[in-house]
Amino acid sequence: MQISSQQPTNLNDLSPVSSRLVFHKIPHVVYRTLAAPLPGIQLGEAEQATPLGYITLPGYSLVFDALSVAFVVDEDLNNWKEIYNWMTGLGVPKSSDQYAALLDETIRPNFGGYYSDASMIIYNNMMVKIQEVKFENCFPISLTAIEFDSRSTDINAMQAQATFKYVNYEFVT
Repeated sequence: MQISSQQPTNLNDLSPVSSRLVFHKIPHVVYRTLAAPLPGIQLGEAEQATPLGYITLPGYSLVFDALSVAFVVDEDLNNWKEIYNWMTGLGVPKSSDQYAALLDETIRPNFGGYYSDASMIIYNNMMVKIQEVKFENCFPISLTAIEFDSRSTDINAMQAQATFKYVNYEFVT
C-alpha cells in the first residue's frame, strides 16, 4: 500500500457553527437553538479470564450519551412550554387528560405521540449539507429553570437547556 493512498482527501476542519437540529415535535425550540452537540457513544467491555490473567474484549452493548439542546427562550415562553407540556404529558402530574392530549393527533396534527424523531444536519465550510444524523424516538428527561433576577444590570436573552434520551442515532447520507 502506498503512503499517498493513506492521506486524507479533505483537509478542511469541521466548523463548530455548521449544524442545525430539527425536532419534529418542538418546532419553536428549533428556531432558537444555540448549541446541540453530537452526543458521544460508549461500547461496553467484557473481561475474559485466562490462566495468565484477564483479557479485555469488546462488549456487546452501546450506550449513547444524552442529547442536550441549549436555546434562547422566546418572550411568550412558547419554546420552553413545548418541552414542559411534553414532559408533563409523559409524567402525568395532574390528570390523565394531559397524557391523552399528548397522544391526540387532532390537537396538533403530526405531533402526537410519546416520542419525536430528530435530525441534526451538518454542513461544510460552504454551508452545504454533508451529513445528516437521525435520532430515533427522542423524549425529554430534563428542562432547566428560567433564571429571573431583578438585580441584573445587563439585559441578556434568557436561555434554557433541555436534555433528551433516544433509542439510537445513525448517519444518513
